Amino acid sequence: MKGFLKGIWHPVIDMSKCRNCGFCYEFCPKGVFVKSNAGVEVKNHSECVDGCHGCEWKCPSNAISFPEPITREYVVKVVRWSKDKGRAYPDAFVNYAIKNNIITEEDLKDEALGKS
Repeated sequence: MKGFLKGIWHPVIDMSKCRNCGFCYEFCPKGVFVKSNAGVEVKNHSECVDGCHGCEWKCPSNAISFPEPITREYVVKVVRWSKDKGRAYPDAFVNYAIKNNIITEEDLKDEALGKS
């Protein structure tokens, strides 16, 4: 999904919660985070994969967030973009949305079929 929200989609670290454990740095395969003596920082914004919340969901201190909340409309936007580009939408993202009652599986099927 890279490019869909380029420049908008990137993690934000709440330094008041961050324990500088480095988990996000180790977890992210795209090199979005940089680790130094001062701690971990978000440096490579444009490398973040659009729609990925992996670092946020796995952060042991809940210090990472993203600028756009996950709403039904946002999930629909991601599903439609994926369909238009002939790509599969990110399973972890969609499963999170279903699990947290943001969208239903039926709504998701309707969106994938272009029924809404």
